[in-house]
Amino acid sequence: MRAFFDNSPDWLTLFRATKDGRFIYEDLNRATAHAYGLSPDQVIGRALEEILGVEQAQLPLRHMRACIETGETQRYSARRTLAGRTRIIDVMFVRAPRSRTATISSCRRRATSPSARRCRSSCASRRKWKRSAT
Repeated sequence: MRAFFDNSPDWLTLFRATKDGRFIYEDLNRATAHAYGLSPDQVIGRALEEILGVEQAQLPLRHMRACIETGETQRYSARRTLAGRTRIIDVMFVRAPRSRTATISSCRRRATSPSARRCRSSCASRRKWKRSAT
């Protein structure tokens, strides 16, 4: 399981909720550290607001609190600038099994470069063509 976590291309993190309402990084994978432009040692043990900044942390904090309070998976999409790169990301928070204070975050980058958009458009066109040919 650890190998999957460490090597996933998705940005995976584990947070611990504190009594004062903060979310502390407990663990993160290589993809997350790379996206932040920081080493895991620079992130683990710090609050979300310290890493993202107070303004960028507000949306994920709202969803993380809802996840902890309700136990329900929370999702959102946003444009984020991290380590000098702006990306559109899809984020999901899941309460960790058997925990009332931990959330697991999965973040997937969307393909937003012009070549990625062309590829997506081309793939969609091929699927339509194949359906019409049958």
